[in-house]
Amino acid sequence: MTGNPASALFSPRYVLDESISRRIAEALILVDVPIVTVRDQFGRAGIDDEDIVDWCGANDAVWIHADGATYTKHGQRIRSSGARTLWIQRPGGQMSRMEFLRVIAVSLPLVEERFQENSLQLHYRVTAVSPLHAPRLAGVRV
Repeated sequence: MTGNPASALFSPRYVLDESISRRIAEALILVDVPIVTVRDQFGRAGIDDEDIVDWCGANDAVWIHADGATYTKHGQRIRSSGARTLWIQRPGGQMSRMEFLRVIAVSLPLVEERFQENSLQLHYRVTAVSPLHAPRLAGVRV
């Protein structure tokens, strides 16, 4: 990405997981969303989820991912780190880049509002049944 390199001067609000195309982050940066990909933040691919969770917890960033099993695999670590998460639930396990972008762009203001309203709810899931439906946001218990 050329818009916002990961550096000490740039503190991302959102970290986009490798399971979601980096093009989504590039598009969101164009409209001033403070987002970085995992690869750009850590300088390489293949970062362990637990390292992402720890970094997000320590840096007050929200990890955007598309893997519901994350909470089962890393629930204890997520709870202890204080990291916040946004799970993009893909209907049938599939979602186009355009749909990812639409769902994330529509959901981020809603997530921000929820974080401000309820500081104890740190994890959300967003679902969109089809491109014709508005994404639905719900809290996730970890």
